[in-house]
Amino acid sequence: LDVGSMCEGYVVQNDAKDWVQLPFRSGFHGVSFHFGDFVQKLRSHVWKRYSRGAVGGELVQPVVEMIEGTVTTVLTESLPGGMERAYGIKYMRNSDYHTPVNPFDLSDKSGATLPIRSDNE
Repeated sequence: LDVGSMCEGYVVQNDAKDWVQLPFRSGFHGVSFHFGDFVQKLRSHVWKRYSRGAVGGELVQPVVEMIEGTVTTVLTESLPGGMERAYGIKYMRNSDYHTPVNPFDLSDKSGATLPIRSDNE
């Protein structure tokens, strides 16, 4: 069963909306999996079921919340053979971010947002 495509690195979009190629080190390759629709539907399902207000329309403490932040550190560990494995990140949360009311409804162009939950709520 072949579910991925061989790849030689990543392609990302920078702040100027330019596409930037980030190749793996020489001699390394990876496998790219294209499950975008599956992941998007999974996110949507979890959001609808477990975000604030999801239980009978009442405002409830969210089990999940949407945040925006900037990665400040990639956490890595050394492996045999001089290789490294990334296992997590540290980030700085963007306090100005407001969650869209319907973040997974691509037809909603209203721009309406939900207030950010503070730690005191």
